[in-house]
Amino acid sequence: MLRQKIERFALQHVLARLPAAVLVRLGGGKPVTHAGRTLHPLFQAMMFANRNRPGLEVLPPPRARQAYTQVIALAEPDELPMAGVRDEAVVVDGGRIRVRCYAPPGLPARSPAIVYFHGGGHVVGDIDNYDRTVRYVATQAGCRLVNVEYRCAPEHKFPAAAEDAIAAYRWVLDNAQTLSIDPARVAVMGDSAGGNLSAVVAMAARDRGLPPPKLQCLIYPVVDLRLVSPSITALGVGFGLTKPLIQWFANHYVRSDEDRKNPLGSPLLAGNHANLPPAIVTVAGFDPLHDEGVAYAEKLQAAGVPVTLVRHNDLTHAWVTMVGVVPPARAAMDETCALVRKALHA
Repeated sequence: MLRQKIERFALQHVLARLPAAVLVRLGGGKPVTHAGRTLHPLFQAMMFANRNRPGLEVLPPPRARQAYTQVIALAEPDELPMAGVRDEAVVVDGGRIRVRCYAPPGLPARSPAIVYFHGGGHVVGDIDNYDRTVRYVATQAGCRLVNVEYRCAPEHKFPAAAEDAIAAYRWVLDNAQTLSIDPARVAVMGDSAGGNLSAVVAMAARDRGLPPPKLQCLIYPVVDLRLVSPSITALGVGFGLTKPLIQWFANHYVRSDEDRKNPLGSPLLAGNHANLPPAIVTVAGFDPLHDEGVAYAEKLQAAGVPVTLVRHNDLTHAWVTMVGVVPPARAAMDETCALVRKALHA
């Protein structure tokens, strides 16, 4: 705990305040570039400082979850006050999952809402890890928010997380009046694996006859579990999320190679992308998932879906978990929340 506090203080009050030229020197001496993009000096220094840390893939999943919790705590936002927070249970096939419902201060009844799915490769992460982050999202977007704790792999293999996410979305619609939510103004939103689940829910709503989300907000989403996009190899070392870690996540989640091709796991591979909700897709320039995020945005656009593709060319994967202490990450989140707010309050 003391080490976490020291590292958080150093990141927030020392590293984040250094001039760009100093950060570049700390990050190896010259700017890091790829495909015409230049990594933000602060992220360069952070990546360089952590270059020798072992990845989560060297740990068994229970210990990886503990390590992930410690990393999240380094840079999460301060805890913003809510008018109300309560946990609820959602019945899913084979059990129950927990969801946490947030109401920022000052919202009227029948407010718009976000159903949020956390990142973590379908293996790590939970709603406690993301509690402060989603409070920030709810406040900035001016929406009620439901934070979903879907079941994770390898204890619960594909398609458990996907079906849990769909069940949670259905539960929010069924309980909209009790939750003071306007069911016509509900967005699905998530980062990384959570972006995957948001895309899956949007598609499942169309295919299973559920009322569609008003918006899908996909933050550096996983959309192709075959792991074949060029950026996975080109950016697979040195930027936090590595190719071995992506493979570790996917191997824990899927049961077979056939699962990798299933649109419930790989929405990029669906045969039909028409008649889906408007999408905000964000990609990070130094993220191994960059290319598949762009490919998904292009696939949606080609099918006639309104898409806003936001390119954070100087950032890495996982900037959502750095909002509390890293200014460019906070700026990216503020931009994303402003777009969500505009879409849901229109």
